[in-house]
Amino acid sequence: MEQVISCRLEKKELEFIKTHAKEREESRGEILRQLLGEGRKMEALREYKGGKASLGKAASIAGTTISDFIDLLDEFGVHSNLTLEDFRESLLNLSK
Repeated sequence: MEQVISCRLEKKELEFIKTHAKEREESRGEILRQLLGEGRKMEALREYKGGKASLGKAASIAGTTISDFIDLLDEFGVHSNLTLEDFRESLLNLSK
């Protein structure tokens, strides 16, 4: 369910959103949603890379599946924090 929120933006941020929306022929709201989605992915990458989030938690932060988050890790050249033991445990859980 979508909800409306309001927030104050610096003039330069608002101008960026307006310009970007006009160039892409999209609404300001759509541009903000896209930027928020990208921000979630960047936050998830930082948390995962810093060891503050597991693979599952980072995928949740990013709003993606674990599989898609693994692809995102590859896209940004971030190495997995999974150990061989973690991988083996995952395989055992899959077989159950």
